[in-house]
Amino acid sequence: MAIGWNGNGGGRGETDFVNFPGLGMGGFNFIFANVSGSVASVPMTILGPTGNVGIGITSPSYSLDVAGDIHATGWLRTDGSQGWYSQTYGGGWYMADNVWIRAAGNKNIYTAGTILADTQLRTSYLCDRDGANCRTPAQLASAGAAAGSNGYVQYNEANALAADANFYWDKTYQSLIVGHEGGSIEIGKDSTSNNFAYLDLTGDATYADYGLRLLRGNTGPNTYSALVHRGTGTLYITAEEAGTVSIRTNNADRLFVNAVGNVGIGTTTPSQKLAINGNVLIEGYNSLYVGNNIEMQGNQFNIQDGCTYCEFAFNYSGYANANLHVFNGSGTTTSVIYGAGGMWTSGDIYANNHFQHSDRRLKDNIAPAAGLDVVSRLQGVTFNWKKDGTPSAGVIAQDVEKVMPEAVNTDGQGMKSVSYDSLMAPVIQAIRELKSLFEANHEAIAELKAANDSLRREFNAYKAAHP
Repeated sequence: MAIGWNGNGGGRGETDFVNFPGLGMGGFNFIFANVSGSVASVPMTILGPTGNVGIGITSPSYSLDVAGDIHATGWLRTDGSQGWYSQTYGGGWYMADNVWIRAAGNKNIYTAGTILADTQLRTSYLCDRDGANCRTPAQLASAGAAAGSNGYVQYNEANALAADANFYWDKTYQSLIVGHEGGSIEIGKDSTSNNFAYLDLTGDATYADYGLRLLRGNTGPNTYSALVHRGTGTLYITAEEAGTVSIRTNNADRLFVNAVGNVGIGTTTPSQKLAINGNVLIEGYNSLYVGNNIEMQGNQFNIQDGCTYCEFAFNYSGYANANLHVFNGSGTTTSVIYGAGGMWTSGDIYANNHFQHSDRRLKDNIAPAAGLDVVSRLQGVTFNWKKDGTPSAGVIAQDVEKVMPEAVNTDGQGMKSVSYDSLMAPVIQAIRELKSLFEANHEAIAELKAANDSLRREFNAYKAAHP
């Protein structure tokens, strides 16, 4: 082996490492040795006379033979139609012209990611994932061809894109058609983590992302779902023709709207505009307004305890004579609360106390009522009510009307009623008159008794004087 410098006629020249082979092939080994002189490793070998270079290998079979990875911060360049080749599997990449990157050995291409083409994706066949059901471009693009079958996806002029006759893109109406019985479109079906799944509809330029979204949440098992409508327009839930609308929970109808617009809560057979099967609670200081009729088939109408001013208000502007009627089971009116004031009932009224307005500030033309003169012309009677035979006592309205007409009322049907409270005035006055008579008589009796006692004493004295 010799080390020399070759000036080569001038210039910088180069340093030559010359190995004169003996009986072997010659070459160079770059050796790491221990302190003792023994070989630790041979990281690089130049094999003579071929000049093959081995890195990590002492018997290189190629011009550069590397046992390990090659890392480069620049390009790995090749000339001609050579490229990268897998010696183990007999395939790789190369270029034989200025247009195409080719697969050596006509190997297939596989990726678990995405293949993206900004212009064209060309193929001689389009097959399913397992390499079956292949179609040529001519089959895919034939004008007027029938929609695909057996899972094929097909482009044609009639339907533009189709998988079969029941799933295709309708070019005329710009619609995706899913027509097979039991067909479905699923979004996020095989998700293994908590992600949103949604279907967005735009339809106008109000929002760039979406105007209506059907959303499934991302909060884990039993997450929420939502129908999100954006903008100031109206969200319609429409049942065409004679259809109905139902909102259900736990496989039961909760809110139901029939074909004529009647709404049922807890019932699917609402006979009125709003029919509720169950209790209704209006919390807080709020009101329930009813335009026409409200019918309650239960047995209670409750105002919850705890309110400071509990009211059952019956008021309709412009209708001072609007009345609240109470009916019995046969539809007969049993009680009426009059909008203009007052109440009528065919039954009994029970109360701990009964108060009437009687403030002096509410009255004019105040004068003492007639007493015994009126009471003496009234007659108390006992009787039985015709409706149920119940015995009772009172007066006859027609008789009272002759004596005290202001205590009698006649309704629109000619039925007469008596204000028994009005009868109290002559009764009170009669008692006062009787008291005055009693007191006058009491004084007269006292005078007569005194006179009688005086005569008795005189008599007794005369009798004692004349035995």
